[in-house]
Amino acid sequence: MPQYDKKSLKHLADQFKISSGLDSVQHIELLDQIKQYPQQEAVQIINYFASIETNPDILYYLLKRIEAYKDPSSIDVLSDLLLSKSGNAHIVENMSQYVKIRSLAAKVLSSFKDNKAVLPLLYILNSKDEDYKLRLNCAEALGKLGNNYAVSPLIDIVSDKTEQSIYLKESATKALGMIGDMRAVEPLVAILESNESFISKFSFLKERILETLRKIGSKDDRTFKAIKKSLLDNSPFVRIDAIEALSELDDDRVIPLIEDRLFDEDEEVAKSAVVALYNILGEEYLFEMRKRPDIPLCCIEEAEAILDDNEEEYNED
Repeated sequence: MPQYDKKSLKHLADQFKISSGLDSVQHIELLDQIKQYPQQEAVQIINYFASIETNPDILYYLLKRIEAYKDPSSIDVLSDLLLSKSGNAHIVENMSQYVKIRSLAAKVLSSFKDNKAVLPLLYILNSKDEDYKLRLNCAEALGKLGNNYAVSPLIDIVSDKTEQSIYLKESATKALGMIGDMRAVEPLVAILESNESFISKFSFLKERILETLRKIGSKDDRTFKAIKKSLLDNSPFVRIDAIEALSELDDDRVIPLIEDRLFDEDEEVAKSAVVALYNILGEEYLFEMRKRPDIPLCCIEEAEAILDDNEEEYNED
């Protein structure tokens, strides 16, 4: 049973100057008084105010209050805000601010961990005429929700050759890693294997794919070969991610592959190989590695730094 009927809520909206054009700082100070209300009443008031407010600054404040309360009754209000593309006459004049409000609505929706939030987020994700920043925020929100229903639409975004936003593809890939569903492995590996210009041009998407494959934990032979191929990528960041992904496969074949990267032209890649080999084989490998005359100085120094840190931790214990 609601604490307030529609007439009472309208009276409160007048009392708290909703959509009145009051200076934002003064308005927020006034709205802070709602914190003194019992939580169930405060939630109903905040939800109503968020459904009719026109000032983006005040809407932002109200959404943060909704996030703090995390009451399931707010999901419909958040969904309506997210799906409202043009808002009203006042907000249309501040469209960039309204995109930020809708993005915040997506973020807050993801914090509820409620399946009711999935469909409005998917709707925006799949709407190519929406602002790309809003769409990538919806992708990240879907990843945080962790609902497997979102896996196929996210895969479609990553695989869609007509999708122009590489940043959206990156966010969708990251979301797939957060969900951790094995269905994502094959299409992600296919992208790594492809010679499409977009994957060659944007190395950060390869990095994100490798990170996602590592999180999902796929160990099939096709995945292994795709990651192995990435060890020779032009981008040192991709090579580092490939090393990290291989190091978690629990496969003896990775040892010589990672050892080859000790001689990488990029010192950060070489040092990453040292760390990976230490994580797989332990201190004994580093002791033996230091004796080899062919090992680059940067790798020797990295090994010594790891061993020194371990010794300090041992002495402290």
